[in-house]
Amino acid sequence: MVAANRFARTSTPTSLGSAISVQKAAMQHRKAQTTSRSTVRSSGMRRPTAPERRSARENQARRRETARRLSRPEQGVPARQLLRLATVTAPTLGSYRARLAEFQQWVLEKNRLLESDTADGLMCEYFAEKYLAGKGPAMGRYLRSAWILLKTKGSEKCNLLPESRKALAGWEKRAPGQVRDGLPEAALGLLTRWMLDNRRKESAYVLVLQYDGYLRPSEALNLIKVNIVPPQPQAGQLYSGEWSIVLGDSEQEKTTKTGLKDVGIRVGVGNRRWVRDHLKRLYDRARQPQDRLFRVSLQQYEKDFKQGCQELGLNALKGCPHAVRHSGPSEDRLHNRLTLQEVQQRGHWKSHSSVVRYEKHSRILRQLSKMTGDQQRVGTKAWATMSSLLRFSWE
Repeated sequence: MVAANRFARTSTPTSLGSAISVQKAAMQHRKAQTTSRSTVRSSGMRRPTAPERRSARENQARRRETARRLSRPEQGVPARQLLRLATVTAPTLGSYRARLAEFQQWVLEKNRLLESDTADGLMCEYFAEKYLAGKGPAMGRYLRSAWILLKTKGSEKCNLLPESRKALAGWEKRAPGQVRDGLPEAALGLLTRWMLDNRRKESAYVLVLQYDGYLRPSEALNLIKVNIVPPQPQAGQLYSGEWSIVLGDSEQEKTTKTGLKDVGIRVGVGNRRWVRDHLKRLYDRARQPQDRLFRVSLQQYEKDFKQGCQELGLNALKGCPHAVRHSGPSEDRLHNRLTLQEVQQRGHWKSHSSVVRYEKHSRILRQLSKMTGDQQRVGTKAWATMSSLLRFSWE
């Protein structure tokens, strides 16, 4: 008890002194604020508006990102290759290196010598062995591209590895790769509803926007708030309800997978105007310009997609997240919502031959025929009510 009283007597002055110091600091802070306001008024300066402050924050974030990239260059990359490697995305570069490592391991096991003048012939042997093993030609295309990018010194691409180029053409002729078909809206309705009902809401949100915008999975998942252009009602009625997505934003020093810049995509075309409300909710949820729209990784999205197809009995459709990119144009051409030219522009395909496939309506109908009658009926109803299902998921 005596010790407690002694502590109280000795600690009281200290606490009182701290309180006085805090009060003095607060008074000085208020005085400084008042002086600052009076200085601004007397000098005629105006306070920046909300859009000006937001623009300043975006510019500051862009400068930080540029400084970060410049201060952390790629480690171990020769200077002559540094900008060449920038022509492909990081995932593609990773695939190139993996295919190259597999080829080098094969050469090592064969006890052969791999040099610039022997690589072409060794690739021919490697391709033949993989073809006889039942492999597809895609791995050959990746290997040739990897060697040309990482192991050559800038000759014309058409003159490099001529024998393996012919071997690859024969491989593709003998074993043409399968073309990935899109998923019908009935299947997407089943899958999206399953995701919403099983606590995979983020994957469902990605799927809906990916379908409407013909987006690759990586393009959808990498969207940030600054990539979204909200309506501009001050410009007139025509702009009051338009939502757009910008891919390969040049202001963010980005490009698309194919090297394009500032690709604009209108959201909610045809009978999908409700997707604009969906995008607005995602846009409002992101607080900062650099915040991502979706809170799910590509690995988790692929996992949810695969599990949903298994539990719903949709494995026969061989669906995957990338197939959703082909679903939108297939359905839009089937129902004549968009012309083929509009489909090509919306999906930012460079060549007309890339979109001719969407005129083959039998392909999406064949996918639909792989579903049972109950699956078609329930899935079609789910997709027709998707606007309400998404709205309820936010409540």
